[in-house]
Amino acid sequence: MKLFIKRFLLFVIVILPICVALDFLISNGLKSSDYYAQGETFIWNEIVEGRISEDIYIYGSSRAWVHFDPEIIKDSLSMSAYNFGIDGHNFWFQHLRHKLLIENNPKPKLIVLSVDMFGFTKYKGFYNSRQFLPFIYNKDIRKYTSEYPGFNCLDYYLPLFRYYGRTKDIGEAFRSKDNTYKDSVFRRKGYRAEHRTWTADFNKAKSKMAYYEVNTYEPYKDLMHQFLEECKKLDIKVVMVYAPEYIEGQEFVRNRSELISTYESIAEIHQITFLDYSNDELCYNKSLFYNSQHLNAKGSRLFSEEFASNLKKMKLFETN
Repeated sequence: MKLFIKRFLLFVIVILPICVALDFLISNGLKSSDYYAQGETFIWNEIVEGRISEDIYIYGSSRAWVHFDPEIIKDSLSMSAYNFGIDGHNFWFQHLRHKLLIENNPKPKLIVLSVDMFGFTKYKGFYNSRQFLPFIYNKDIRKYTSEYPGFNCLDYYLPLFRYYGRTKDIGEAFRSKDNTYKDSVFRRKGYRAEHRTWTADFNKAKSKMAYYEVNTYEPYKDLMHQFLEECKKLDIKVVMVYAPEYIEGQEFVRNRSELISTYESIAEIHQITFLDYSNDELCYNKSLFYNSQHLNAKGSRLFSEEFASNLKKMKLFETN
């Protein structure tokens, strides 16, 4: 028993403070990296630290972060914008961003809610979970991430434990960030233009299956209703958008029309505008996409200009 007590005291007095200090240094280093975890960690840090002050917030998945250019929107509407699209994730984590944004930053005038086929899907895995490593002690991040496999009890409560074996992550934390990417920022106001041409991803998918059917997780639908009610109470305008999607990709999803109808119904219930670009001429031009779901840089520019023009015509902020 005495030996156990001595070891415990050694841990508490000597080892634990060292772990806490190293945890702090690593986490702070990752927070300042624009490239780490596809730029997601940097954006989480901007949100948590209360550094956001834009008029327009853009929510969604990767289809948001590569489709909506905040600078084009700003030039058209004379309103600042920030793209909070989170790659590879559904509305669950999009809502987490919204929650932390509202808690730590001034509320926006408008939220552009970019929806897609997988917004209500509950995934089995936890894509790019490392983006949350520096924020694991935030109660909201802990709650939302615990819904998916990736972190265990020791990760959540024992300092430094979650970094065990992550040599590349630790290396990124201590890499000098002053000059390396001075002229090359991974995402600007959360947006990234993808200068890519059509890949073989879609053909590979078609070779494996005749069609794809999207599963819906009802609690995520309920969460979107809750989100829209909250926005109404906070007097935040919301515009729901289904950005262009290559026509062959649309036809590949068996229950696509059902999912579009779901979004139409949600928009009608909450009396918000739903802009559906599924039949836009951009959807028929493969050269503007790098896969069936995502526009490339040229396509994104054309769409952002078109969307900004349509948003301007809506005159959401004009007074009588």
